[in-house]
Amino acid sequence: MSAFLGPIHYWLYKKIQLMEEIEKSIIKSINTDTARRLSEETQKTIAPFLPTAELDQIIDTNHIHQWLQEKITGVEQRQALLIKKLDEAGVTEIYSRIQGIYEDFGRQAAQDAHIKNSDDLRDIFNNLNNYLLEGMPCDRVNQVIEDSTLTLSWITARCVHTINWSTAGIPVEVYYNFRASFIEGFVTAVNPTLKYKYTNVEQQLHVINKENLNENY
Repeated sequence: MSAFLGPIHYWLYKKIQLMEEIEKSIIKSINTDTARRLSEETQKTIAPFLPTAELDQIIDTNHIHQWLQEKITGVEQRQALLIKKLDEAGVTEIYSRIQGIYEDFGRQAAQDAHIKNSDDLRDIFNNLNNYLLEGMPCDRVNQVIEDSTLTLSWITARCVHTINWSTAGIPVEVYYNFRASFIEGFVTAVNPTLKYKYTNVEQQLHVINKENLNENY
């Protein structure tokens, strides 16, 4: 990654901010003193929320890559720890509620992308990756394995989330399910005639296809 602040850094920072907005929405949806207290605790334990400021006003320009990596680690570990604490506090149906929040954010991201009714699967995939926080750009997490008129599929070539979620004692598969809900919300909001499917058996496989074809995936 460049040593100079450029568009790719703002692009990545926007994805970090989105992950943080999801966390704030989780707290707001529960709307209890316990949720707010646990959020304050996790901010003290892991990292505080980002200030409301432009990136160039807060980033350490001498250590751009390191600063962004720290923010990625912080936002993921803090969210994971908060969810763990909410679960331990007995918040009902916490995981299904959070999946719903992720799906809602996926729908909103699709609206922000301004690609409604598109059936260009590659364009949908590229736009989706403007929102998913998958480590640093150099990590190259998602690898497309099929790109045809009817189907686009990709695998998660490497996992950059396990260490952050396992630190809180949550299996990373929990986060994968949240992420799948986000993608489903995004895809169906772009074009309800498209079908998204996620499986995680031998490897993580994501498939978007048209007209419910290729059911063998």
